[in-house]
Amino acid sequence: MPDSLVATAEPRRTFSVGSTLRQTFAQLSGRLPTFLLLAMLPGVPELLYSLILLRPTPESAHTQQLISTTSLLSLYPFAQGGIIHATFQSLRGRPVTLRESLSLVTPRFRSILLASLLSTLLIALGSILLLVPGIMLLARYFVVIPVCLIEGSNASASLKRSAELTAGSRWKIFGLFLLMSLAVLLSVAVMVGVSTLSARWIGTNNADELVGFLIGGALLAFSAVLSAVTYHELRFAKEGVDGEQIAAVFD
Repeated sequence: MPDSLVATAEPRRTFSVGSTLRQTFAQLSGRLPTFLLLAMLPGVPELLYSLILLRPTPESAHTQQLISTTSLLSLYPFAQGGIIHATFQSLRGRPVTLRESLSLVTPRFRSILLASLLSTLLIALGSILLLVPGIMLLARYFVVIPVCLIEGSNASASLKRSAELTAGSRWKIFGLFLLMSLAVLLSVAVMVGVSTLSARWIGTNNADELVGFLIGGALLAFSAVLSAVTYHELRFAKEGVDGEQIAAVFD
């Protein structure tokens, strides 16, 4: 492990859901435009395709779904990594720029993508088998992307390290996930209401895509910042490593 990641302070020993949420909302409110711009990257290809189409057809819907899936698998982890970097820069009071965040993620993109795919696959398999294994795997790998980006681990090592950090705090982390899921449900309800009103008042056929694009970006920003702050809180609780020490790897 790099010297900059070695613990030098007394560990707090307890992971706090309340502290994690407060930090998450504090970071979001302080850097919201930057986080949103990063988070909207995965939705850009699908949005552009839907806006170009004048008359959607079954064939175009299939193509749009392919674009959406490809963007989700490739651009989502990339944007998530950028937001995580931006979060740690913000935590240490440093300026945050899109160019810097994306440039630092690029060399780690392959490992981040593999770690994201492996964790998603394992969680999906666990959920298919039984609900509880799926829940535990979700909490187990909740910080796999911050681990991969910050500690420079490969995909398999990132999964193992995430499991180590989350051990003992997984029900609390699952509680965070439930709160995030509630935000998703509320956002979907808002999206349905806003898109219905937009179609009625504005008369656009792309209301659903536009609203979905904005809300999808907001949800990605929230989930990525939450994972970064969770990683930060776990490192401090277990190892006494603060945000400045963690983010020193970016210098």
